[in-house]
Amino acid sequence: MRAVGWGWGIAAAGLLLGVAACGGSSPSGATSATVSSSAAPSTEPSPSSSLSTGSETPGPTPAATDSWAARSIPLGQTVAMALDPAAVYALYQPGGGQTPADDPARTRVARLDRRSGALRTGDQLPAAASIAVSGGSLWVAAQITEGSATDTRILYRLDPATLVVRQRIPLAPLADPSTVNSLPVLAEGAPGGLWLGLGGRIHLLSTVTGRVLLSRDLGERATAASMSIDPTGQRLYVGTANAASLVTVTEWNATIGTLLASAKAPGGDLGGPRVAADRGGVWIAFATGMAGSLERLRGSDLAATTNPHSPSFMSPSGQAHSNAVRASLGGGVLWITDRDVECADPTTGALRAHTGFPISAGQVVADSSGAYLGTFAGLEVLRPDQRCSR
Repeated sequence: MRAVGWGWGIAAAGLLLGVAACGGSSPSGATSATVSSSAAPSTEPSPSSSLSTGSETPGPTPAATDSWAARSIPLGQTVAMALDPAAVYALYQPGGGQTPADDPARTRVARLDRRSGALRTGDQLPAAASIAVSGGSLWVAAQITEGSATDTRILYRLDPATLVVRQRIPLAPLADPSTVNSLPVLAEGAPGGLWLGLGGRIHLLSTVTGRVLLSRDLGERATAASMSIDPTGQRLYVGTANAASLVTVTEWNATIGTLLASAKAPGGDLGGPRVAADRGGVWIAFATGMAGSLERLRGSDLAATTNPHSPSFMSPSGQAHSNAVRASLGGGVLWITDRDVECADPTTGALRAHTGFPISAGQVVADSSGAYLGTFAGLEVLRPDQRCSR
C-alpha cells in the first residue's frame, strides 16, 4: 500500500576502548567499538541565555474530526520510531493494548514499507530504547536491562531493508552511578555522522565504522534526555535533566560539536525536556508534575518565542496538557500528542486540527508524503485532516 495521501501530494568523552569482531549475525569483518559515557570535563565555553516570555492571540479551537487512522498495525507498545523515504521503523514490545506491555527484554524492531505496506519484523533487541536512520544504516541503542545476566547496553547497526544486525558496539558502563538508568538517545540528520547521547555526554560516531569521532560533556550531573537535529543538519539540540532538578536545553554545531547556546528550560526534572528542532529553533515539550506544556525557543540564543501559559497551548478540551505531552516536526507541521493527536503551525503552535484516539498516543513521525503514529497497541498509518497541511 502506498503512503496515504492527505493533502501533500501522497497521502557517545567517549573514548574508543576496544575493537573486536562481532558475533551472531554480523558479517565477517564487522567491528565492535566500546563507547564510554564519562571523561574529563569539556573546556569549551558555556554561554547561557534566559528564557523570555512571548505573547500571542489564541484563535478559536477547531472542532475535532473523525479518526485519522487509515490503517492499524497491532504490534504492541511502540517505544520509538524513525522514518525514511522507503519505510517507517518502530521499536515495539509485543503485546500491549490499553496499557503498556512493559517488558523491555522483549523489544523488537519492525519495518513498514511505505509503498507496498509490507511489514517485516526483526529479532529481539533487548531493552532497545532509541532508533535512527543515518549513513545508509538503521541504528538502535539499548539501555541496561535490570536483572539481566549480560550487559545489554549496545548500539546496533542494522540493514534497513532486511533488519539483519550488521554490527554491535558495546556501550561502556556509566561512570556516574546516578545515571545508570539513563536512556541512550540518538539523533539523525548530521552530515558528519550519528549523534549518540549517553549519560552526561554526547558522542558523534562514524556511520561507516561506528567509531567515536568526537565527544562533548553536557555539564555536572547532567543527563541527556532527548536530542534533535534541525532540517539543515547544522544544529543539534539536547534536552538534559540532572539530580539537582535543573533542566536545560543546549544548542551545538552538529558537525564539529561546538557549544553555541545554553538555557534553563521550564518544567521539573521529570525526564527532561523533549526537543524537536525546526529551521529557526527548537520546540520543547516538558512536564511540571501537575501538567505539561510546550514552548518554542529561538535558535540564535534559545530565548522563548512563545508563551507556554497561553490558552493556545492548552489541549483542545481547554484543559492543560498532561505530563505525557510530546511534540515532533515533520512535513512542515508541528505534531502534538497527548490525550488527542493535534497538528499545529510549526512557528506559532496555533492549533489547526485534532482528533481523538481510543488508545494512548505516543510519537508522530511524518514528512511531506505521510504521517505515522505509535501507540500502546502498535502503529497507525494516519490520514490527517487536510487543514494540517495548509
